[in-house]
Amino acid sequence: MADNILINGLFFKTPNEKAPDFVKSKISFKVADVIQFLEENQDDKGWVNGNLNEAKSGHWYAQLDTWKPDPNFSSNSSSGSTWGNDKPKESGGFKPPTGGFSPAKTDDFNDGIPF
Repeated sequence: MADNILINGLFFKTPNEKAPDFVKSKISFKVADVIQFLEENQDDKGWVNGNLNEAKSGHWYAQLDTWKPDPNFSSNSSSGSTWGNDKPKESGGFKPPTGGFSPAKTDDFNDGIPF
């Protein structure tokens, strides 16, 4: 990500000290600013990606994610996530590993789980 473009109108704050542990951040939206930013920065499929970053000062901020996939790589995931799924394209589709595949034996496995 070469550019450091902050997501306009989106703010993160540390939660109140009495907040439960599952509350990680307070989020504030300046609606008109966020809508304008999203409309100006959406991709051809209507998505805007961002990252929640922590500054050296400890403050959190939202940054536009400008990363684009390498056209020489393809994702093996149907979820749309590209985390760890980039693999070189191969002609002919998926090729299983040589030597065959053997599923694990389940009859010798007894861990007490009823399924």
